[in-house]
Amino acid sequence: MTIYELKPQFQRLLSPAVDVMYRIGFTPNLVTILGFGVSVMIGVGAMQAVHDPIWALFWPIGLFLRMALNAIDGLMARRFNRQTRLGGFLNEIMDVLSDVVVTLPLLVLLPSLSVLIWIFIVQAVIMEGAGMMGYLSKAGRSYKGPLGKSDRAFLLAVFGILVATQVPVGIYAFEILVGLNLLIHIGFLNRLNHVW
Repeated sequence: MTIYELKPQFQRLLSPAVDVMYRIGFTPNLVTILGFGVSVMIGVGAMQAVHDPIWALFWPIGLFLRMALNAIDGLMARRFNRQTRLGGFLNEIMDVLSDVVVTLPLLVLLPSLSVLIWIFIVQAVIMEGAGMMGYLSKAGRSYKGPLGKSDRAFLLAVFGILVATQVPVGIYAFEILVGLNLLIHIGFLNRLNHVW
């Protein structure tokens, strides 16, 4: 079970926004690029939390907007028959880059755990790569978890809220990161199993 399984319900809520955005000239690819731009803003903004914890709210607020845009681009492409190979490629690449960008602030906030954070980032990239391999094997894109893209975004949002409210999460950060690295590795293996 992953948060990704809630995506159909989320898309239904966003359906009116899809129609409005398309009418005023947005295209699926433009929405995808806009989502990456939001991710860059999240990354830059959340890094400022090292000076003032309130900046960590860039995570929950920005990630909600990013996930909405991520749902809208696919829904718009399907609804208005704008699906293209370029769009699919752009969507996958931007998702991976966005994941990296929004996670990088952890290196600033938890510098002593940089090795564990880099392991987590690399595993996230590899996990998404494993999911995409389903296109080659004709098994279909895999979103199996634990710790798929939506799950990781949710955890970062929670972390941002805790930092902004000055809850001392740093004292448990090592144990949490070790656990998350184990979970994401299981998710990677689950996606490989789906693909092959």
